[in-house]
Amino acid sequence: MPLPTPDFWEFPKPQRPTCLLTDDGSLTTSRLVQLLIQRGWQVVVISLPQSLVAQQPPLPPEVNRLLLTELREEYLQQQLQLVLGTYGSIEAFI
Repeated sequence: MPLPTPDFWEFPKPQRPTCLLTDDGSLTTSRLVQLLIQRGWQVVVISLPQSLVAQQPPLPPEVNRLLLTELREEYLQQQLQLVLGTYGSIEAFI
């Protein structure tokens, strides 16, 4: 039995979509940031507390890093609201 045709939702895309990227402390973060920038994304990197991820890879100057100091739910919600207020809607989360 064939699958039905998928639904899709068409909406205007922002000129420069924002990606929220979790920093795992590896150079993969830096590489992924570069690829996203080359494809026209605005990237905001969230770095976990240094007690969990000791190293932070270097980032290009146009990329903003949000350094988390704790992991309480209320604090994370507050930081997410800060990102939304500063950069607008998030189109991707990695």
